[in-house]
Amino acid sequence: MKGRVGLMGTRTVSGLNGIGVRYYVVDKLSLGLTAGFATFTHKEPDDNGEFTQNNTVGLLGVGPQVFFWPVQGDRNKQVSADFGFGARTLLYMGFTGINDDDATDTLNDPIEIDIELPLTTQLFIGKHVAIAPEFG
Repeated sequence: MKGRVGLMGTRTVSGLNGIGVRYYVVDKLSLGLTAGFATFTHKEPDDNGEFTQNNTVGLLGVGPQVFFWPVQGDRNKQVSADFGFGARTLLYMGFTGINDDDATDTLNDPIEIDIELPLTTQLFIGKHVAIAPEFG
């Protein structure tokens, strides 16, 4: 797999929906970058002070990833599978702009850092297409 580049649509363990790029530095090690959008929902107080209302905020997320693939299938077969594990760090930033004047309330403009440790498999269907579910 050394030297191969993959482009993928992804949903990460922490909920980022986006696009990822993966480059195989050596046969069993890949480095990549993931970017996309997510949502964050939190409770807000109503006029009586009770937390009964929901507010959903959009987030932009981006971060690097590294995966190690100790088990790789035979690429000469029509269907093969790889099994691996990795690490991904994502920086989420809210982009509502609601709190430009009130910087003390960060629920509408959150900044969050997530660290994921996913287990994954890549089920290759042919030489150029793979389905890759992640668990973590």
